[in-house]
Amino acid sequence: MGELRILFTIFWPLSKPVLSIVAIFTFMGSWNEVLWPLLVVREQQLMTLPQLLTVFALGGGAGSIGVSLASAMVLVVPVVVAYAFLQRNFIESMASSGVKG
Repeated sequence: MGELRILFTIFWPLSKPVLSIVAIFTFMGSWNEVLWPLLVVREQQLMTLPQLLTVFALGGGAGSIGVSLASAMVLVVPVVVAYAFLQRNFIESMASSGVKG
């Protein structure tokens, strides 16, 4: 067995669930980042969606709960779509983490 075959037949299938978990958590962390863009970006055209939602809520827009909830749903949709594509690997990773052997 060559080293590449070992890599692609043994290592890669076993590491797919872990890599998908890392991908989901990394995506969620960067998608929900608010503090760094608040410090760096001042122009409203360049702001990210989480940053715009924070500025809206802190700037007196908290009274219009419908707009806040609608924009929060827009924020959640990409994370749900990413989870939907990686759900099998996510569950497989959680199931294999409790197995001794």
